[in-house]
Amino acid sequence: ADLQYLHRAEAQALLAPESWPPERLIDLVYHRVMGCDTLALREQQTQATDALLALAEAQGDRCWIARALTQKSLLADRLGQSDVAEDLARRRRRRSGRPGC
Repeated sequence: ADLQYLHRAEAQALLAPESWPPERLIDLVYHRVMGCDTLALREQQTQATDALLALAEAQGDRCWIARALTQKSLLADRLGQSDVAEDLARRRRRRSGRPGC
């Protein structure tokens, strides 16, 4: 039910992007990523992490980019793709740019 709510809210935000601050949309997608992770919905989680990274890169927000890359790395590890996970972790370290991100 929570994921359905997040999906509907995200769809609404995409229909009227001017009424949603980009930070709010990014946060909404991040919660969808976390919900999919908790429920082990890996295909949906992959789509959500891709969307999160795209939104973060579009905003140029290094902290959100770092979070998205961290989630992609964790997902790759859970899927048994350790080489991909390591590459994403290295990319995350290069992209974060500041402590705490």
